[in-house]
Amino acid sequence: PEATPGQAYDVLVAPGIPGEVLLLHLDGQVSWRIQKGSFLACDPSIRVNTAMQSFTQGCCSGEGLFVLEAEGMGRLVVNSFGSMIRYDLGPGEKRIVDNGALVAWTGHTEYTISRANKNNTMASIFSGEGLVCKFTGPGTIFIQSRSLQALAKAIVPYLPTQNAGGGGDGGGFGDD
Repeated sequence: PEATPGQAYDVLVAPGIPGEVLLLHLDGQVSWRIQKGSFLACDPSIRVNTAMQSFTQGCCSGEGLFVLEAEGMGRLVVNSFGSMIRYDLGPGEKRIVDNGALVAWTGHTEYTISRANKNNTMASIFSGEGLVCKFTGPGTIFIQSRSLQALAKAIVPYLPTQNAGGGGDGGGFGDD
């Protein structure tokens, strides 16, 4: 049906992964940064752009050089894989977050990227594993309780494989 101006409608949206959906009300004063895969929807009055991270943040965060940034007045909907946990940081308060757990954070919140384990520098740099974001308040951070990357790694041993020899067991689910 065609929309009638001035009439209220419901729009139903759902993320592609199981988890929580959060509605944020933007007041035009605070922007939000959103990790890839967590943006779901927004009002037309919200401007969604890419924000460039520093070279170190982009190369080492696992999110790339750009993240989404939403600003304006209206509603913003983000989603997580698993439950969402909110941290409200006071001025100078610090919180260390695994990069894979990030969902969204206030745009003015300061953060740096560092290694969780300072003993294995090369492995951290090349794999993206063991890297964390160190946030300093004031600001708000939303994280997710589950990691999509961890799920993907856990599923790999159970995926069907292709036998290069043209025969064999077919490598399917339930094979022992």
